[in-house]
Amino acid sequence: MLANLLSQLSDGQLVLRYQKERRPEFFDVLYRRYSKKVFLYCYKIMGHREDALDVSSEVFVQAFEKLDTLREAITFRAWLFRIACHKSINACIRKQRTATYSIDNIFYVSASTTATDWQDYEEKEAQTKNMMAALAALPAETQTLLKAKYYDGESIEALMERYHLSKSAVKMRLARAREQANIAYGRA
Repeated sequence: MLANLLSQLSDGQLVLRYQKERRPEFFDVLYRRYSKKVFLYCYKIMGHREDALDVSSEVFVQAFEKLDTLREAITFRAWLFRIACHKSINACIRKQRTATYSIDNIFYVSASTTATDWQDYEEKEAQTKNMMAALAALPAETQTLLKAKYYDGESIEALMERYHLSKSAVKMRLARAREQANIAYGRA
């Protein structure tokens, strides 16, 4: 009966009641309302079910711990998804930094490779190192955006949905990110 009554309250009302009374049932309603949506949002960013489950759990732990610091109760949804965005992006970056590669995936040079092939290989390897150094010098959000578009092959529409931006805003961010990458590449 109480759960049914609580489910009729708005997000803002639930937040305010939680902040005043500290009763977990108010947060439970918010969790039931948003847990699936937050998971799907994290999954869209991360692309891996188990990782998205872990991160979405972390999102709600942080939200629960910090809910009393939310000043505008009506902004709960935006605040929650901002936490989800930051945690998802940070998890992707951490995962990339700790990724290991199999020796089978490393560029294989056969015994019959000629001198010109070696020179081409060395040039490409140097360019790749410079490009990786340039990317590493960029802010994490810029790295994530560029990798999503050019490494993962995400469409503009997918990026619009992922970042909750208009088409022109996504294109502008991509243009700025490419410009930052070109500047950093020139320095590398």
